[in-house]
Amino acid sequence: MMNESEYMEIINYINSKYHEQVPSPIRVLVKGKLKKIETLPMTELPLSLRKRTVEELLLIIQDGLRKGIVKL
Repeated sequence: MMNESEYMEIINYINSKYHEQVPSPIRVLVKGKLKKIETLPMTELPLSLRKRTVEELLLIIQDGLRKGIVKL
């Protein structure tokens, strides 16, 4: 597991980007959807997803958004 300072650095980065780039009314809507992640059983994720790095996952999502195949 990573140390506390690395953990907080990641959390702070996510929080700052989210608050800078997402309008307040949208944050309220997204918050409800993000709560589902808390109960998402990691063991139910397909192996193809679990074995990817964060960088690979972000590239896959970016590519899927550009192609219009990711439906968010």
